[in-house]
Amino acid sequence: MNAEEEILTSAFDSAALSYDTDFTFSNMGILQRKRVYYFLEKILSKESKRLEILEINCGTGEDARWFAEKGHSVIATDASEKMIDMATHKKQELFEVCSYDKLIKKYSNKKFDLIFSNFGGLNCINEVQLKKLSADLFSLLKPGGKFVAVLMGKKCLWEQIYFILKLNFKKAFRRLSSTGVDAVIGDQIQKTFYYSPAEFANLYAKEFKTIMKKPVGFVLPPSYLESFFKNKTWLLQLLNLKEKVFPFSFLSNFADHYFIVLQRSNNIS
Repeated sequence: MNAEEEILTSAFDSAALSYDTDFTFSNMGILQRKRVYYFLEKILSKESKRLEILEINCGTGEDARWFAEKGHSVIATDASEKMIDMATHKKQELFEVCSYDKLIKKYSNKKFDLIFSNFGGLNCINEVQLKKLSADLFSLLKPGGKFVAVLMGKKCLWEQIYFILKLNFKKAFRRLSSTGVDAVIGDQIQKTFYYSPAEFANLYAKEFKTIMKKPVGFVLPPSYLESFFKNKTWLLQLLNLKEKVFPFSFLSNFADHYFIVLQRSNNIS
């Protein structure tokens, strides 16, 4: 494990115990995850078979459990051992759990129909690491298999407006940084990188083609505004209704997150 990976692991280890409280079961987390599941259903509904699914950056296993309850075979992985511990307690024999560094060795002969990464896990690695991951995912997927990721884009309108109103222009446009941003995760600082849908797709263009992208959190606010909306459930529900009116692909980079589907090429040119 190199220094960057150690920092990443340490940050998410420190956040593991409170992650479900802070995000998974928060109002924002629940509504944004429901939006992700809405788009996932569109992908899953086209399949008539039980899928072999690999989740990377699985966190506490909430999404792995959702896939498993749909009848699919799931292996959930994470770089953080503390997150893996949390997922193990949650799995109830529904899915398998494996630390990410043991994945290739343990499942070297296994191929997946779908690989999934939710809520910005991939924003914690730089372009070089993303390119390497592309080759790894290609080797793990069956021909025609799909890689579905939910990432934070570069031009979140909620974030820009919120911090401009607070006269904090540096934070308003922090996602545009090409060198990454220091973000607080748990009690640690984690370097975070933001990618537009086009930039992300381009990094994977050699092995994958983009077949779908959608905004997640264009009208729904980012999770750090949870305290403001905590006693305004009526307003949050109104925003949730408005979210469903704006599923347009071109809005993806202006949302808090975006949902992107890449399909594995049969051959690499």
